[in-house]
Amino acid sequence: MELLGIMGRPEAVAGLVNMPHASPYVVNGFVPTVTFAAHDGEFESTACVYNYFSDLFPERRSGATAHVWAFDATGECLGHVSDRLPFQGQTRIGCERFGKHFFGAIAVSLIPDEPPEKRPAGVGTGYYVQYRDGAGHIDHSHEWDPMRFKPMQSVPWLCVVRPRLASTRLVVLNSYFGDDPAAGRSLFAIRLRNHRGEIVASHDSLSIPIRGCWKGDLAEIFSELPRLADQEPLAVDVSGENVMGPFTVTRGPGGDFNVHHFC
Repeated sequence: MELLGIMGRPEAVAGLVNMPHASPYVVNGFVPTVTFAAHDGEFESTACVYNYFSDLFPERRSGATAHVWAFDATGECLGHVSDRLPFQGQTRIGCERFGKHFFGAIAVSLIPDEPPEKRPAGVGTGYYVQYRDGAGHIDHSHEWDPMRFKPMQSVPWLCVVRPRLASTRLVVLNSYFGDDPAAGRSLFAIRLRNHRGEIVASHDSLSIPIRGCWKGDLAEIFSELPRLADQEPLAVDVSGENVMGPFTVTRGPGGDFNVHHFC
C-alpha cells in the first residue's frame, strides 16, 4: 500500500500545495482522494481501506479513522461516514450507506490517531474500490486524484478503445472541491484520435457541475465510431477545465466488465 497514494505524481502534488485550511474535508494536511463509485442497480461499490500507518510507523501502534464522503452526478454531497480502524485494521465501506441510488464519486481520507511529526504539505489516502454487478462480475480500481481547491487545466488524458470487442462508457469527474462556482466550472472536450495522433472526431463544450460527474457511452457520443474503428486503431482523449483523470467502464459480449482509469 502506498503511503501517499497520488503523491507520487508531480501534477497531484502541485494541486495540493494551495489547500484551504477551512475545507471541511482536509484534516491536518490529510487530503481525501477521489474515485468514481455507484450504487445504482448496475453496480455496487465498496471502499476497501487498510490502516497502512501500521506498517509505516509500527512502533506507534496507532489506530486510524477512515472517512468517506459520497457525491452524486450533480455534485450534491449525499453524506459522510467514518469507521475506526485499530492497529493493522481494515474496513469495507459499502456505498449503500449513502442511499438507495447514486452514480458519482466517493472521497476517502485516512486520519491516524497519532500523525507523524514530519510529512508533506498534503497527504493522500491509498485504498481500493470494488465494483460488483448483479451477475456476480467483479472488478477493482485504486484511489485516484486528490481533491483540489484551485482551478486546473488538465492535460489530455488518453486511452485506447476497442469498439468492436466491447462497449465502453466514459466517466469524467470534476476535480474541484472548493466553494467558488467560477473557479469550479468544468468544460471539457472528448476527441477520437487515429494511430498517427490526428483528431478524427470531437465533441466540445461538455460540462460537469462542481464536485459532480459526467458519464456517456462512446458509441452514442460518436455515431461514426464503428466506421472509424474498421479503418484503423483509435484512442480517445479527454481534456479541459477541472477534469480529473477519467475512467472507462468496458463491458464485453459475455457480460464481464473492466473499470480502468486513463493514463
